Amino acid sequence: RVLWKDKDCIQIRQLWNYLCTYCYLPRLANYGVLENAIRQGLSSREYFGIAAGASEGRYMELTLGVDKAFINQSDFLVKPEAAKVQIAADEEEARKEAERKAAASGEEFVFTPLDPGSGSEVNETTTTMAVEIKPKEQSPTGFHMSVKLDNTRVNKNVRDIMEEIVSHLATLDGAEVELRLEVAARVEAGVPVPAVRAVSENCKTLNIDDFGFTR
Repeated sequence: RVLWKDKDCIQIRQLWNYLCTYCYLPRLANYGVLENAIRQGLSSREYFGIAAGASEGRYMELTLGVDKAFINQSDFLVKPEAAKVQIAADEEEARKEAERKAAASGEEFVFTPLDPGSGSEVNETTTTMAVEIKPKEQSPTGFHMSVKLDNTRVNKNVRDIMEEIVSHLATLDGAEVELRLEVAARVEAGVPVPAVRAVSENCKTLNIDDFGFTR
């Protein structure tokens, strides 16, 4: 009623800034509260859609009623009415493109638009037509990376990796993403006994089984 009264979208980063600035808005304990609320709302087509970007009246990677494992502050929340309009227009364009291909191909194909919110077929709009069917290029099935983190900016490094890399992989259908943290330390003068005891006890408390000191 207030923040996007006269517009169809709002960037999550801007929304968080508003919540931290204006006293008439709800006060949240931290950004995680907002992120969890958004993630819960995404499963419904009632509240908002989400897009990776907005440019010239169009939304990139727009979805409505679809869960996401990771949410970036650069993403945009989109009013459901606006999201439905673009999704319907994109579906219609896909249908017309299929019809154009049908004019140049003799292979029969059943074009069944999908409801982007539920993932189910829209049965009443199924159309039979001919399109060109090309062999699907083999896609990679795995990904790995290793990077050295800046000790003074670990939190930012990890956050950037989660938002810019892991989030894209985790939202893929059937994706299994495993994250590991490796720590290697070298102390030429030797690690004092109190430090050995403190680090070892903390590892046990954090349920870290694979750790140890070397000579």
